[in-house]
Amino acid sequence: MTTKDLNLSLDRALLPSNIARDRKPANSEMRHDAAPAGARRANKKAAAKSRQPAANSRPGMAAACIATANMLFLVLAGVWLSGFADRLPASPAAAPADIAPRLARIEQSITTLEQQLADLQVAANAQQQLIVSAYQSIGDQLQARPDQAPATATQTTPGARAPGETPAMAATPAAARSWYVDLGSFPSNKAAVEVQKSLQALGFDAQIKAGSGGGTPTHELILANFEDRASAEVIATQLMEQTELESVSVWKSE
Repeated sequence: MTTKDLNLSLDRALLPSNIARDRKPANSEMRHDAAPAGARRANKKAAAKSRQPAANSRPGMAAACIATANMLFLVLAGVWLSGFADRLPASPAAAPADIAPRLARIEQSITTLEQQLADLQVAANAQQQLIVSAYQSIGDQLQARPDQAPATATQTTPGARAPGETPAMAATPAAARSWYVDLGSFPSNKAAVEVQKSLQALGFDAQIKAGSGGGTPTHELILANFEDRASAEVIATQLMEQTELESVSVWKSE
């Protein structure tokens, strides 16, 4: 056997082991390559699963943020509107509710005033009736007294003269009837005439006597021709009660 044959046999003997050795790293490399590929696929699935909940949770978080913002906006709007409503004037619909009590009080005051006016009218009518009754009573008393009754149909009240009678003719009864009622002294003839007219409306014929007191002219108003003091005092008392005359006195002519 030659050296060539020996080398060939050695090569043949070593060939299966080399093939096996060469195959083993290849298989191991495939296994090594296969393991990272599976790990990568598992990692991708895990990452996809982890990304899917995150992606699914993003719309919910956005909706929650929007809802929170809306709630804050509504709360702020409510606070602002409440303050604005306080600054607004009262509505016209609420005005009648405020005016109604005032109108009721005004109507009550008007009713009270009307009642008071009615009471005053009744009192005035009653006072007028009393005055008329007093005047009638004075007239009846004057007519009932014989000493003050008219002497003729042409004579009316005490102190009056008949038409056509002269002062000389009237002097005789004046001497018999010497009492008179002094109604007061007036500084002017105008004031005395006004009182004289008011007494004529009551049926008394008062006379004005001009005189002077302390160098000042006076105008004295009297009711003359009373027979006695008693009859003159009766008329004086009635005049003081029914008129505003205060300085009324009874005197006797000298």
